[in-house]
Amino acid sequence: MVKLVGYVEMKKKVGKILFVEQDGVDGCVGKATEKIFLFDDLSQKIKPDSVGHEVIISYSCGYNGKAYVADVVVK
Repeated sequence: MVKLVGYVEMKKKVGKILFVEQDGVDGCVGKATEKIFLFDDLSQKIKPDSVGHEVIISYSCGYNGKAYVADVVVK
């Protein structure tokens, strides 16, 4: 399990918020952090009150052999 320390919304360019790499360059407390891309249906499971909670991330393998996040559960 991992602990969620923050998130950035990424939406389409149609007048919405965009994720930029610079948003994640500031330091944070802890040993290490990872940036994990979530598809739209999974990203809806992450809410502002999810920050600080443990998260279970399930991975799967796509048809091209690359791993992707298949499910996210916030404890």
